[in-house]
Amino acid sequence: TRSHCDWSSDVCSSDLSWEGLAGIDAAACFLLDVGLEEIAAHEAERFVRLLDGLHEIDGVRVVGPQDAADRAPTLMFEVAGKSPAAVAELLADTQVAVWDGHNYAVEAMIPLGLDAEDGAVRAGISVYTTDHDVDRLLAAVADVVDRPVSVDRAQPAG
Repeated sequence: TRSHCDWSSDVCSSDLSWEGLAGIDAAACFLLDVGLEEIAAHEAERFVRLLDGLHEIDGVRVVGPQDAADRAPTLMFEVAGKSPAAVAELLADTQVAVWDGHNYAVEAMIPLGLDAEDGAVRAGISVYTTDHDVDRLLAAVADVVDRPVSVDRAQPAG
């Protein structure tokens, strides 16, 4: 095979994604500067705030482990009387981004007490998530619990 690069010089003409390489470099620098332990601690604090807050909202059921021990900062939840798709749409109306559905874990839905296709609402915490973001999500979920769902939002599109 022929190399696209002239390895005898510092300049290489190839099909490399220079933008992608710059992104990888920036991400690696960020991780090294901030530190994985600091990132994990930040995410864990926000996750406990999210998990505890959802437990306090009547009409919300957190799916899966009920505490933050030994888990990634992502969870699934249901809102009584509303499909996951309707909840996600109502939250999107307030500029709160979540996912809905089975999250590519169809086989896990039924043992978790969920519909295999509808799944649940999924929310997660990242290094960029602030306390304000978590509080906005919790306030929006509390509002969704009390809001009626229109007929077109009651059923997922099919």
